[in-house]
Amino acid sequence: MKKLFLSILILASYTYAGLVNGIAVIVNEKPVTLYEIDEFMLKTNKTKDEALTLLIDEKLYEDELEKRKIEVDIFDVNQYIEQLAAQNGMDVINFKSVIRQQYSDYDKFVEQTKKRIQHQKLVTSIVRGNIKMASDDDLKIYYNTNKDSYNIASTIDVVQYISKNKRALLATKQNPLQVQNDVQSTSITLEQSNINSQLKYIINSTKEGDFTPVITADQMFVMFYITKKKDTTLQSFEEVKNQILNIVMKDREDKYLKEYFDKLKITADIKIIR
Repeated sequence: MKKLFLSILILASYTYAGLVNGIAVIVNEKPVTLYEIDEFMLKTNKTKDEALTLLIDEKLYEDELEKRKIEVDIFDVNQYIEQLAAQNGMDVINFKSVIRQQYSDYDKFVEQTKKRIQHQKLVTSIVRGNIKMASDDDLKIYYNTNKDSYNIASTIDVVQYISKNKRALLATKQNPLQVQNDVQSTSITLEQSNINSQLKYIINSTKEGDFTPVITADQMFVMFYITKKKDTTLQSFEEVKNQILNIVMKDREDKYLKEYFDKLKITADIKIIR
């Protein structure tokens, strides 16, 4: 009986190994395993066909990165962070402080940033010279049809939560109806013109009805609940011109990139194994 049970275990382990190592598709000599497909389906709630299509796209993407020798180092990351800080009116130290408070794991932010830079380098390599630069007229059309996106509140009604205990603030965030004993809450109104650039970035990037990340101030932990953004004013075209340029050009890049990879898929060496 023990021998039979042992045989069943050995057979089961071989079957599982076959599932893990079993190759479903080969894309330009890069394998997509049955295990990868199953894992992707679980993570994304996609069907098997949808998962396979996206994984094939992923392999083509990786292949293109290798062919074009696209690499990202820490200097690229630092430069990207400096640009983000400047765009939001902060120095690098303050901006990194905001990021560290928004991300429980700063290394995760760095990895995501590397992927963004890698993607942008690939886009630049593929798209360079192949799409038309947006004119001022193009940007003004976008601005005039999306003015609601460029309204900024002069005053913001918030509930301010303060505590020496960060976990207490996080618990309050999870269940706002039960404010913890060591948390002080106060309803206040913030004036856009009177808050520092660090807080302005956090407040403006948080929607009404949402909590901001927990930040530190004067050796205390602070969090805000955005009750109402009031007295909105429309930012001028010149103020947001660079933002709109990035949006319009990204849209054109994405369309060109999709066409590029659709064509690449047609000519790729894709072998369906099972």
